[in-house]
Amino acid sequence: MYTSKPSFVYGFHGLDKEIALQILTQEKDFKHSNNHYDWLGHGVYFWENNYE
Repeated sequence: MYTSKPSFVYGFHGLDKEIALQILTQEKDFKHSNNHYDWLGHGVYFWENNYE
């Protein structure tokens, strides 16, 4: 997606706009993933340079 590393990082997290706004205004927190099939372990994940 990027040709060079930016001076800041874009973090991509899959959620809809309404929930994103509630997190930004601190009305809600990120929902941690706690499924037995979570291959990265339990937590909240962000991907750098990948908006898909």
